[in-house]
Amino acid sequence: MSVPLWLWRLSWPLRAKLHPGAEIGGCFPDFTLRDGSGREHSLYDGKPGAHTVLWLTNLCEDCRAKIPLLEEVRRESNGRVRVLAVSILAVDDPLPGQTAPKCGFPILLDPADVVALRLGQAHPPGACPMRNVYIVDGRGTIRFKHHLSAVRPDEFRSVCRKLSEAAERSRREADSHSGASHMKRPVLYLILILSASGVCRAAEFDRERSRLTATLFAHVREGRVDYAGLKKDSAGLNAWLAAAAKADETDFKGWPREERLAFLINVYNAATIRLILDHYPIESIRKIGPVWDPNKAWKLPAVKLCGRIVTLNAVEHEMIRPVYKDPRVHFALVCAAKGCPPLRSEAYDGARLNAQLDDQARAFLSQKAKNDASRAGETAYLSPIFKWYMEDFGGSKKSVLNFVKKWLPVEDGWSVDWTEYDWSLNEDKR
Repeated sequence: MSVPLWLWRLSWPLRAKLHPGAEIGGCFPDFTLRDGSGREHSLYDGKPGAHTVLWLTNLCEDCRAKIPLLEEVRRESNGRVRVLAVSILAVDDPLPGQTAPKCGFPILLDPADVVALRLGQAHPPGACPMRNVYIVDGRGTIRFKHHLSAVRPDEFRSVCRKLSEAAERSRREADSHSGASHMKRPVLYLILILSASGVCRAAEFDRERSRLTATLFAHVREGRVDYAGLKKDSAGLNAWLAAAAKADETDFKGWPREERLAFLINVYNAATIRLILDHYPIESIRKIGPVWDPNKAWKLPAVKLCGRIVTLNAVEHEMIRPVYKDPRVHFALVCAAKGCPPLRSEAYDGARLNAQLDDQARAFLSQKAKNDASRAGETAYLSPIFKWYMEDFGGSKKSVLNFVKKWLPVEDGWSVDWTEYDWSLNEDKR
């Protein structure tokens, strides 16, 4: 039944509160979708530094009426804002001629509604999500979200203008700083020349990472993995692992710190998934190996990396924790258990790693079955991960409490207790 537009707008504030979806400041998950002509588009393949207006639409009459506004914003930005429309219609490639309107931005096909589901914006068939327009900056951070029919056109224009102007100011400041340092340019050129080989190798590896992202996007939903489907469609996963196995260790050491850490997190998660697939069907990763050693999976020579074969334990406890000293990695490393943090539906990327790790912390600490500060009393009930790796979070319950303050409403002086850890497989049974 069609709901009158005036009634929909009147009820929007209440319904939006009930379905908040992805948060402003969070990291928007990357995706790759095709348009009606079969061309692939990804969220992060736009001009560096540009903002992306992502519009989820069912191409109804009201949605079509917004196309001129989006076109206006795109044209007036001088390349600083691009628009991607994602069709949530349950139709296959290509869109019927009477459905696809003519516009200057691509309309991507998402008949399975994957993007909306990743954002926590499930919706009835034929109706747009509660938030169907997002503005994402060049680093993948969500800067604005709303329903396009519930925001005034002048307000939307203003938001887009302010965001693009802020991005332009940042670019000019960076250029100015670069110009003021012209005396140092020969040194910079020398560094670029010396590191050119490593940069090229990293760029080559980026192409393989896009295949890993496409695989995760297709088979990970709300942090759970469709292992049955992935076992039949593991070419992208296998290709990325093969590339990681051949990566040159000398080149790797020349990569920026964030790229190296992102790479190792991806290695750990991809190798864990591959290990599960090799033993699937299985109830838990702790079922791999003999019954007297439930930790056997982390001791197996299951990770091929830079020409060597190592264990998952070695990747985590020798290559990541002592080297990078960032406790947020514990929200990114996923050991295939339900008690783990949710697995992202994209690969980690050095350019966006800080935002991705913050987003993982927010997502993990918002799961009340694992971390809860809402019960009566002054006790924070936290995941055993904080107990097992307490030294990484400052070495005491007090320091753990101080760490989680950014994401949980806890107070100084609260006691800390631990929730039960669920070792059953983090499987999405579709």
